[in-house]
Amino acid sequence: MCDLPKWGNKSVQNLVNRAQHVATNGISLQQFIYSLGIRHVGRNNSKLISSAYTSIHNFLMAMEEASKAHDQNFTFSILSTKGVKNFGPVALLSLRSFCQEAELVQAARDLARAIPIHDDDTPVEIRASNRGKISQISENKDEEVKAKLPLYNMRVVFTGSLPSMKRSEAQELAKRLGAKSTPASISKSTSLLVAGEKVGSMKLQKAVDLGVRVIDPIDFLEMVEEYEKRE
Repeated sequence: MCDLPKWGNKSVQNLVNRAQHVATNGISLQQFIYSLGIRHVGRNNSKLISSAYTSIHNFLMAMEEASKAHDQNFTFSILSTKGVKNFGPVALLSLRSFCQEAELVQAARDLARAIPIHDDDTPVEIRASNRGKISQISENKDEEVKAKLPLYNMRVVFTGSLPSMKRSEAQELAKRLGAKSTPASISKSTSLLVAGEKVGSMKLQKAVDLGVRVIDPIDFLEMVEEYEKRE
């Protein structure tokens, strides 16, 4: 390693010393989760997951369950059913996607066996789920306020399979974000198409022909996430 660019004897020795320290003294569960490099799971979300599962055993069991789940609507029970405060649907989807990669899950298991990982006794903040929070939007808002909603007055069509939620739930989310309607088919009046997996090519082509904007479920969930931050 000393021959690598920007590395030298001192840098390598510091790395070795740090590795020996970790091997002997271990790391926190939060540090372990953060080290996995899961997209949208930074330091703050790693802390939220750590406080929710409290131990490496519980977290690995949840990963194992997610890795074997074939149901597109599978979610992590502690994070989604109870609704951990500030842990949004985008991070939840990224965590599930990570667990669907067998090599990544195995790497997490191997790392967990190699070093001590300390339990987390930090109380987890629980709130109503994201869908519950959005459902609290007042139906009596004046038009000026409603116009600021991200899907204000749009006709939004969902097609294909949607990860982490049922289509009916996605439609409800869209309405709470200002959508005028969520029809089943595409027409000249369609404003947005959310295209999930196994979407039919004819429906996509029709959307393109009509000039309808097309996004994937990740984009839709990020839209939800961004709205929650503003709220």
